[in-house]
Amino acid sequence: MSCSSWLGVAGLVLASCKFPPPPDVDFEDGAVDAPGGADDARCEGDDFGFVVSNIAPCEIPAPTGALDLSDIVSIDTTSGTMTTRGNVTIPIPGSALRNQGNGTMVRVVAARSFTIPAGEGVRATGTYPLAFFIHGDVSILGALSVAAYGALPTPAPAGANSTCGLGSGSAGGGASSAYGGGGGGGAFGAAGGEGGNGNLQAGGAAGEPLTTPSHTPLRGGCAGSPGNAGATAGGGGGALQISAGGTIAIMGTVSASGGGGGSAPGSGGGGGGSGGMIVLESATSVTGTGQLTANGGGGGGGVGLIWVRTSAHTFNGTASPSLRTLPL
Repeated sequence: MSCSSWLGVAGLVLASCKFPPPPDVDFEDGAVDAPGGADDARCEGDDFGFVVSNIAPCEIPAPTGALDLSDIVSIDTTSGTMTTRGNVTIPIPGSALRNQGNGTMVRVVAARSFTIPAGEGVRATGTYPLAFFIHGDVSILGALSVAAYGALPTPAPAGANSTCGLGSGSAGGGASSAYGGGGGGGAFGAAGGEGGNGNLQAGGAAGEPLTTPSHTPLRGGCAGSPGNAGATAGGGGGALQISAGGTIAIMGTVSASGGGGGSAPGSGGGGGGSGGMIVLESATSVTGTGQLTANGGGGGGGVGLIWVRTSAHTFNGTASPSLRTLPL
């Protein structure tokens, strides 16, 4: 049979076969559309009404129902657990570890709504920053803390920065018996303070702040540096983000402040830790008359960063340092 005859037979065979149509491709985002040309399958993060910070929309887990932290006293971002007032440890519902794009991980918690009632206080510690992604409203009437409490070592607040380098300043100079210098204060949103001079001994250098402050990536503040002879430094404040499709109402307190430096006999004091980071972003409004803090700890800790992203900023409480506002 000639080549042309073979080609004719092949054409008839192919014509008689029915092949599935190619998938529709959305040329706006390059993704394969749902059957029939419908819109792409939506991710959880697409339902907030704005582009959330630090976590990709499809990395946000499916939300649980209402997240009410009544009777909860602590959250551990390393293990993904929370502890009740009766010392019972339970998993955080709607929780997962997610990469925020720069190789660092964040403990993500997704829910339909989020409440901390009045009189309740929740402290978050652990390796990873803590980020809540709430499809509805957030109401914080009690206290939520990623603050450092006192000198190192203490349980580190969630997401405190452990690789600060020059951000932690330097230790005070002098031998242990010389009543030497104090440690420099940690820095983050602003520079730390220089360590105090001792008996003919210089104090440590101040921590150096971020060159360009930003709400991304989500990260905590820097510890200070120790005094010359064993006085421990204060820890840096942690990192907290709350992203909401509804309103964020802060009537209680949210803190990411640094810890104060310690003391020791014959030693200059330890440098204070810097404040950490708070990010609040809402599709509707951030409101309330509560308190937001990311102060530096005693001993020269620099202040942290408090960011608000919303189209309607009506928060009338106190903020220290001052809020930094961003558009959605």
